[in-house]
Amino acid sequence: SEKPLKGKEDILPDVQYIQEELTRPHMTLELLWKEYAQDNPEGLSRSSFYRHYQKYRKGLSISMKVIHKGGKKVFVDYSGDGLRYFNREEGKWEETGFFVGSWGASSHTYAECTASQSGQDWVKSHIRAVEYFGCVPKAFVPDNLKSAVTKANFYEPEINALYGKFAQHYDTVILPARVRKPRDKPVVESNILHLQRFIFGRLRNHTFFNLAELNQAVWEALELYNDRPMQQYKKSRKERFKLLDKPYF
Repeated sequence: SEKPLKGKEDILPDVQYIQEELTRPHMTLELLWKEYAQDNPEGLSRSSFYRHYQKYRKGLSISMKVIHKGGKKVFVDYSGDGLRYFNREEGKWEETGFFVGSWGASSHTYAECTASQSGQDWVKSHIRAVEYFGCVPKAFVPDNLKSAVTKANFYEPEINALYGKFAQHYDTVILPARVRKPRDKPVVESNILHLQRFIFGRLRNHTFFNLAELNQAVWEALELYNDRPMQQYKKSRKERFKLLDKPYF
């Protein structure tokens, strides 16, 4: 007979642990149920275990509902808004692009300002992201911007030549998100929004005079962002990266 979701005799499963374990290669909810049942013979039935986890998932944001396997993908994009610095030589403000790359499993993130959104700047940002993470994902997932995709196509998108050479050199692949499918890349979309609030807000009253100076401030704020515990998981992005992504390299 079914057991209620709550009761004195029930030992409720740790749903955050379940969510994290499901990011591991070959892990399934069925296996986690069997492990739970073995450790807690007086706990929830199989169907109640599944319902308890699904109830938890319903309360998650879109970016957290999607389960990404550890070490697999880094989602990359430019923010719609960027920061700026004052060019003393030209006597004018220079707008910048804002590049963001986030791991699917851990949400660990790299970000920087760029002089433009050209193909060269796009690839250079990827190289610095790889250096920052200390490893290369199995795939990068960009939006269909021109720096990444020459011709968007549902089945065989045409990758920018320079971007393709980068992927070949680093032994990774490029998997463009489907056109007009924001749910294909909710992790980076979510982090762009959070970074705009976290970094842009902190730097709003500062004046910078070159790109290097601006990025130094961005990277200092980025460390605080990655070290801050995530509300849903009680662990920071950096801690989750070491637990969920880094072990597969």
